[in-house]
Amino acid sequence: MYKQLTILAILLATLFAACAPKDNWVEVKSNDSTISLMLPPDMHTLKGFNNYAILQYGNLDNSLSVIVIADTISAYNALIDNYIAENPDSADVFSSAKGFDGYCSMVISNLKAEAQKFDVSENTDTTVKTFKIRAFAYNAKYDTDKSYIRLAIYEGKVCYYQVFAMIKSTRAEEFDAQMKRMVYSLRER
Repeated sequence: MYKQLTILAILLATLFAACAPKDNWVEVKSNDSTISLMLPPDMHTLKGFNNYAILQYGNLDNSLSVIVIADTISAYNALIDNYIAENPDSADVFSSAKGFDGYCSMVISNLKAEAQKFDVSENTDTTVKTFKIRAFAYNAKYDTDKSYIRLAIYEGKVCYYQVFAMIKSTRAEEFDAQMKRMVYSLRER
């Protein structure tokens, strides 16, 4: 009887181990712990990749990277107000730049201006938990590099967040599901 119970226990343990989720992604937090992202375990902190990033990680060969940029909502809107005050002739154009829609437009305009080629393949407005999100997938050419980028722009409580996941275009299909999961995993504390 003892032998049968031992065999049954081993079989049950094996079954539970086989059925257990294999997801070993880890949560990484910003230095001030205001936000976090879920990343694959092979991602490591990057230093100096982007001077404006509050989080920046790359995989083992640095072919895949993810960065988070935060801009306070009040500072962004004050910047627009100051510009309008100094340039009243452009008030009707720049007043639409305020708010989440204006911020998203400004981010995309800047990205297009920096790229030699910029093709958006996906543009989605959604809500995840309490966040309003505008997400993009696009191919861009910068100098000689062709990149595939997933970007999610979040409207947080205090900040707008830009979450970029980037890889060379030739590897986009291989990493697209991971990239999408990363950019949609932002959490605000």
